[in-house]
Amino acid sequence: MSPKRIDMTHKKQVPISYLHFGSLVFAQGRWDEKDRQGVMEKIRIHHRDLPNLYRTNFPTSCDLCTQIHDIFQEIYVNNDGLMYIGHTNLELDEIMLLTEIFMEDRRVKKFYFFQGGPVKRTEVGKKHNLRERLTPKKCSKSEFIEILKNKKFEEEILYEVTKDYYF
Repeated sequence: MSPKRIDMTHKKQVPISYLHFGSLVFAQGRWDEKDRQGVMEKIRIHHRDLPNLYRTNFPTSCDLCTQIHDIFQEIYVNNDGLMYIGHTNLELDEIMLLTEIFMEDRRVKKFYFFQGGPVKRTEVGKKHNLRERLTPKKCSKSEFIEILKNKKFEEEILYEVTKDYYF
């Protein structure tokens, strides 16, 4: 669904939808900045567009981004890793690519992935309780790839994806 634009002919506002996604990557052990940059570089090498989708500085004016951030912070605690939050949704093949990049890296233990449906611009100021709607789901990398391949991926589920040998 593409966002609607302002109709300049009639100068009336048409609602725009905001999409949300977030990914929290857990480190295997402690990371230094070189490890963090190494994982981000793999993303840049394999898919030049993906780094532009990520926002480490999420928009604090967005209630849902703030909620995703808070939920990830509770999971994250004092662990090392990376957190990405953005106003976009990834296609299934892009999620699969990210899964492969994250899970093939020896520095990554597991990752969490969330993707939410559209929120109309007229609803952005309203409070949405993401915690009430969010369903957690644990799966191995192989299971998550199968979910994606079979187009069984669901929005508003917080997927916890671990390497196969941890599951």
